[in-house]
Amino acid sequence: MRKLARFAIIPFLLSLAATAGAQTEDSENVVRPRLVAGTKAIEAGKPFMIGVHFEIQSGWHLYWENSGDAGFPIGVKWRVPPGFKVAPLRWPAPHRYVETGEMISFGYQDETMLIARVTPPAKLTETTVALAADLDWLVCETVCIPGDAMVELQLPVGKSAPSDDAGLISGFEAKVPRPSGAGPFTVKSAVATRQSGKKWLIRIDLAGGAGAIKDFFPRALPGFAINYGQLKTEGSAILIPVAASGGKPLPQTISGVLATSRGAFDLRTALELSGPESASSQEMQTDAAESGPAAGSETPGDHGQSPAPPTGSLAALPGSAGWLDRPFQIGGKADTSYSMYLIVALALLGGLLLNVMPCVLPVLSLKILSFVHQAGESRQRTRSLGLWFAGGVLVSFGVLATTVVALRAAGQQIGWGFQFQSPAFVVLMSTIVLVFALNLLGVFEITGPAIGTGVLQKEGATGAFFNGVLATVLATPCTAPFLGTALGFAFSQPAGVIFLVFTAAGVGLALPYILLSWNPGWLKIVPRPGVWMIRLKEAMGFLLIATLIWLLSVLGSQMGAEGIVWTCVFLLAVAVGTWLIGRLTLETSAQRRILTWGAALLLVGLSYFWAFEVELRWRDAGPVSATAGRIPGGAGQLDWKPFSLMELERRVTAGETVFIDFTADWCWTCKVNERTVLGSEIVRERLSKPDVVAMKADWTNRNPEITRLLAKFGRAGVPYYVIFPAGRLTEPIALNEVITSGSVIEALDRAMNN
Repeated sequence: MRKLARFAIIPFLLSLAATAGAQTEDSENVVRPRLVAGTKAIEAGKPFMIGVHFEIQSGWHLYWENSGDAGFPIGVKWRVPPGFKVAPLRWPAPHRYVETGEMISFGYQDETMLIARVTPPAKLTETTVALAADLDWLVCETVCIPGDAMVELQLPVGKSAPSDDAGLISGFEAKVPRPSGAGPFTVKSAVATRQSGKKWLIRIDLAGGAGAIKDFFPRALPGFAINYGQLKTEGSAILIPVAASGGKPLPQTISGVLATSRGAFDLRTALELSGPESASSQEMQTDAAESGPAAGSETPGDHGQSPAPPTGSLAALPGSAGWLDRPFQIGGKADTSYSMYLIVALALLGGLLLNVMPCVLPVLSLKILSFVHQAGESRQRTRSLGLWFAGGVLVSFGVLATTVVALRAAGQQIGWGFQFQSPAFVVLMSTIVLVFALNLLGVFEITGPAIGTGVLQKEGATGAFFNGVLATVLATPCTAPFLGTALGFAFSQPAGVIFLVFTAAGVGLALPYILLSWNPGWLKIVPRPGVWMIRLKEAMGFLLIATLIWLLSVLGSQMGAEGIVWTCVFLLAVAVGTWLIGRLTLETSAQRRILTWGAALLLVGLSYFWAFEVELRWRDAGPVSATAGRIPGGAGQLDWKPFSLMELERRVTAGETVFIDFTADWCWTCKVNERTVLGSEIVRERLSKPDVVAMKADWTNRNPEITRLLAKFGRAGVPYYVIFPAGRLTEPIALNEVITSGSVIEALDRAMNN
């Protein structure tokens, strides 16, 4: 995020150059520094306190020694006579700020003072001593202004006595964090656990009467990026997700400021490494059981999802090896066993219903355009294209089934739509959708329609096949009614059953298209080919741009705002490359076409390397945990608690009824249900009752706890909704994928009254 902050501030710095005089005056008005001392006179050999006092205009803030995601710390460079020794700066405890783009920073508002102890030499020959400091800072509100100044102070040599500013210095000295040894707590343990790849989760457990922990402000870890937005305190524990940004090993110590109800303390402790790697090797290898993101914690306020257990073993979770392994009485009935015929029928029907699910609606634009292209075609060609489309669907479902079987054989826990949990896959899909959209908008032509001599060129077999592939890929983020049951069953069965169920779902998805192509008479309502088809083609291009926006929103939940910015940089290069190919290869020589294609591919390759490998370093960085957030729905927003098996068990056994929303940012059906049902006033009020807890199981990024609980219900994807009645962990009530306000209220009433 620090790179993003620098990237975002460039336009502002350019405006600074144009208005240098005005900005200098503004900076002086916003921040007024001065140098103060705690003594009226300097006595030889007797230490005294000195401070740089900053008065800050209301609404603006300066930055602490670790500025967080943005900004840079206050800089102080002392100028003292020879023989004078100045101790390291003492920084008051900072405050947390959320800046534009959800960036977290640490700093000060209104006023602050940086303090240092000065020790004069044992002998002074001067009658007056000049002390000075060169300062630089960045002060921010909605914009940021850099500033600098030189402050100085003349003090006589003589008998020391408290100055008029001694009380001010003492007041700020009291805000400097005390050593942790002086606090009413001890560090019980500080363990850094590898989560996956180069992602670590640092957990500091405290013991003793530390008082309520309000916040923790870590100091920087050289070679490691701290995910400040996902840092949290949980009871007497501090959870800090970090990701390696270089080749350095994890530091052996960690320090920061612990803010409690009893004051602020300077916490410093040694780190113990947990996992197969030692402190000396620390080779960045991916764990076999990849848990939720290293950012698997959340900001204070119960947002985000709880971290997975250190080893990735769900059996190690207290309680999870007991109640979760017992048979469930789902909705008052014992677990149901299904016949194979019923499962295949459910898969076929679920695949058919995928055609009307929100996550597939953008793909309908391509189908509609294909229908239009086929108007007036021969029956044989129309049927052939229908079969090619179906072939693309079935081949894609076969590839998905093969991938599921292979990953399951490798010991991975996966579910329907698992590929959308990979940022690399989302970037690939964004690129493909953009290229399709540019083709429809006329930036370049592959096999799409073009008006030459008034005759419309038709879609070919290749285009029909890849339309089927794209339809399948964009259909996988969500499960349709009936499909969830079939897939949940299949994911626990041998490879042959998985292929059978996936094939049935593929046939269901392709069936409407096959029927239409086999019965061209149903297409008589389509007007004769003409220029209007070009306009329709362009309109469909804009629908695919809307799909691209959705994919970028998914990527943002995985990689943050910086991921969206640099992906857009890469996509811009892709757009320019396709434009070059579309405009410079028409009616030109073979040599010119080769040079154009080479230039376009070089542009795309370089932009990929710059955006993803250099700036994002996306091989090293961990995903941003999707936060539980708040479901939109007008006044009185609903707070959602983060999901974890331990938290679920704790709340249910404590007598609370828990409603779980299994969701993901890449699932459109989930978002529709959240806005229209869970965001409705009647449901929101019912879930806000003191005896009910709303819990969000966010599956945007991989989370083996969520995968395991979904599998317990025979489900392999989202959306899904479950209610655990108070005190009855093994008697949950499950709802369908498509819910209504009435069904949610009825299920909650049943859970409360039985």
